[in-house]
Amino acid sequence: MIAIALTSWPPYARLARADTLTDAEKAFARSLGSKIPTYRDALTSYALQLKAQDAVKRPGFSITPAMLAELQRRLRGRGVSVPDSVWRGAQQLLEEQLSYEITRYVFGRPAEFVRRLSDDSEVKEAVGLLERAHSPKQLLALAQARKAGPN
Repeated sequence: MIAIALTSWPPYARLARADTLTDAEKAFARSLGSKIPTYRDALTSYALQLKAQDAVKRPGFSITPAMLAELQRRLRGRGVSVPDSVWRGAQQLLEEQLSYEITRYVFGRPAEFVRRLSDDSEVKEAVGLLERAHSPKQLLALAQARKAGPN
C-alpha cells in the first residue's frame, strides 16, 4: 500500500512505469512510513516555490543535485529523516517525482503528461516498433519477436 501512495499519479498519466518499486525505492518508502503525505507536501511546496520564483524556464529541465538537496532539507524540516544511503538509493524515483511535480505546477498537466511519456521506457519501445514497422502485420511480427526475446 505504501508503494501505491508513493507513486500515485493522475489517472491519465500513470502509463507504464514498472508496477513495482526497486528494492532501494521500497526501502525509501519504508523509511517514510506514515510520512508519505508529508513527502508529497514537500514535493508540492517546493514546486510551487520554484514556480513563484520563475526558477524553471523550460519543460525539459533537469533535476540538479541542489534541487534534491533542497527537497531533502524540506523533509528534514518537517521531521522526516531518511538515511543518506536510502536517499541515494531512491535517487531515480526522487528525480522522477520531483520533475513531474515541478513540471505540473510550472508548465501545467499537459506538459507533465508529455514528460511522463518521454520518460516511459515501454512507450519508447512501442514508438520504436511503430517506426520500424511498415504495416500492421509487420508491427505484430516485431511485437511478437520482442515478446519471444533472444533465444
